[in-house]
Amino acid sequence: MASRSIELALFWLPAIAGVLLGGIAASAWYGGDKIPAIWIAFAGIVLFLLTGTLQIQQTVYARVLQPEIELIAPSERSIVTWDPPESFFINARSENKEPYGTPRNESPIIAIENKSTTLGQDASVTWSLDRFDMKAVANNSTRLQRYQVVIENQTFTVGPKQPITSPVGLPMQYIQSFKQSVPPIAFLGRRVDSWIPADIWMQSLLFFVATLPDEPGARSPTLTFDVVVSWNIPEGNKPARFKVEAVAINGNVAGVPKPALTAYVELRVVKP
Repeated sequence: MASRSIELALFWLPAIAGVLLGGIAASAWYGGDKIPAIWIAFAGIVLFLLTGTLQIQQTVYARVLQPEIELIAPSERSIVTWDPPESFFINARSENKEPYGTPRNESPIIAIENKSTTLGQDASVTWSLDRFDMKAVANNSTRLQRYQVVIENQTFTVGPKQPITSPVGLPMQYIQSFKQSVPPIAFLGRRVDSWIPADIWMQSLLFFVATLPDEPGARSPTLTFDVVVSWNIPEGNKPARFKVEAVAINGNVAGVPKPALTAYVELRVVKP
């Protein structure tokens, strides 16, 4: 509401000042009413000065009195394991945590740091993954060609090939997602822990499973996320934009057959 009032003032004040200076004051001066003309001109000048002051205030609010946001990637890598045909679920956890007793996929924690003393409120964080053709990626993957892959209706399903001759795990279906937001953040304080949205994270893991070379120590192609952090209070903000790069490293050990794939995923934040 206050912002709307200032916008109206910045529109009308110069117009009123122009009328006072160029119209009424000039008419009064040349009409012989010089003293009133001086005061009317003074009022017009004051309105122009007030306009300039409000414009400076808006600049200060927009550029200075805003949160100064930085995105901090975790120092720990994520450990990813995949062990078909016994299980087609992709497990992931931070390397500083013990292995889970049950299948679980944990997104990396991404910290949001506010280096300003200005508190941001009603914030949102949106992640976008650079698009790729998952069907083409799967078709070119020697690892996935060993199994039954079905891609349809924005889903990706991987399971055992038919006919089944030995005990195997159930097929797993994943949602294909290239853009997703985390739940809104009430306050952007000094440090707030956030995370990569679950569907976006899983989409990236599917890419790594498909593209990571079999050789221990080999690295996958790099995936890039676009991250936008925005807030509604203070008004007049410009969203903070970042790029997060992710790469997977084959962590298999020679002579150790299980799990079928172990990988370490590293993240780093770069300014766009």
